[in-house]
Amino acid sequence: MKNIFKSKSIKTDITFSFVLIILISNILLFVFNNQILRKYFSLQVNDSIEVITKQAADIIEEDIKSTESQVDALSKTWAFTKNLDKNQIADFYENSAKSMGFIEFAYIDTKGNGLNLNKEASKWDANQREYFKRSLNGEVYTSEILTDLVTNQKMIVISSPYYENGKIEGVFIGIKDANFISKLCKNFKWGESGILSVYDKNAKIVGHTRAEIVEKELNLVEEAKKDSSYKEVADFWQNEVLQKQSGVGEYFFTGNDKLAGFYNLDNRGYAVLVSINKSEVFAPLTALSKWLSLVALVIIIICALIVYFLIASSVASAFNNIKKDLEKIADYDLISNPSEDYSNRADEVGDIYRSSIMLKENLINIVNNIKASTELLENSSNLLQEKCDLANSISNDISNSIDDIARGATSQAED
Repeated sequence: MKNIFKSKSIKTDITFSFVLIILISNILLFVFNNQILRKYFSLQVNDSIEVITKQAADIIEEDIKSTESQVDALSKTWAFTKNLDKNQIADFYENSAKSMGFIEFAYIDTKGNGLNLNKEASKWDANQREYFKRSLNGEVYTSEILTDLVTNQKMIVISSPYYENGKIEGVFIGIKDANFISKLCKNFKWGESGILSVYDKNAKIVGHTRAEIVEKELNLVEEAKKDSSYKEVADFWQNEVLQKQSGVGEYFFTGNDKLAGFYNLDNRGYAVLVSINKSEVFAPLTALSKWLSLVALVIIIICALIVYFLIASSVASAFNNIKKDLEKIADYDLISNPSEDYSNRADEVGDIYRSSIMLKENLINIVNNIKASTELLENSSNLLQEKCDLANSISNDISNSIDDIARGATSQAED
């Protein structure tokens, strides 16, 4: 401390020491609390992402089921319309497609011969199509993104078995554009960076909040082989999405750390992914940390002012008063009263004050003793002087007597 901070004022030393202790304590407490808070916040965020992903998957599932129900219900009309005039059939199913949001409807017989139910009445072979095989086995099915054999356009097919007398006699299909599932994803909104996407079991995109990505026919695994920026996403897909029914993970993509939840719709071969920038999710926690830091700083400043002007000033004032008293003693002023009476204080200030008073009293006693000794010495000196004077007088008297005797003897001798 002596080498780091030098001050001529104990008031400043006390304040600085107090602030330093509080600052270090607050920093340690802040770091500890921040780690604990981030840990539990992360757990809460992961739980929330799982719930959001499951809800999004349920909504997509319900919307697809609703669309499948429409196709399934419309397939039953084929029994009544198939014998109508071609123009009547085309008008009915074209109007139905327009009102229900489909591109068109078509019928496929059990041999795989497809017929578009519109004015063009185009025909094609559907034997190699998965949706034909599935529905021919009695399943209502929604395909991945396919290429229309007639128009060469991208599409999604919803197929339903056509029953006649309790027996499957063909397949009825409704054709949606490739953005069918993307339109379902488009309604998803979570913050600024939240994204909802749907992939098939081969990691090929089926739907996305941004429909233009679907048009590029993105495949995560294949794209990672060409573009290293997709590596972490592809690893997440292979190590997490393909291995579990649902979960939450993290990866780095497009310059941001991402939090992502996934849920597999196993009956469809789809995986629903919800992702968002980690920084956006943790933004409230970061803002809270900044506010807490600011509040802590304000509290430290207020405490420092209180310590400086109340506690440290009181201590410094006491030491200054005692210093003045000691300076008076050093100047041999032993009669002035103390600047302030601290005799009732039980702390170090009181101890120093009482010691200074004791020092003053001891010096007074020494001076008094010296004075008394001086007076005694003076009296003894005076007494000695008197005796010396008496001895001198006696000596003079003897000398005079001897002189008188000597003169008398001399006179007798002369006579």
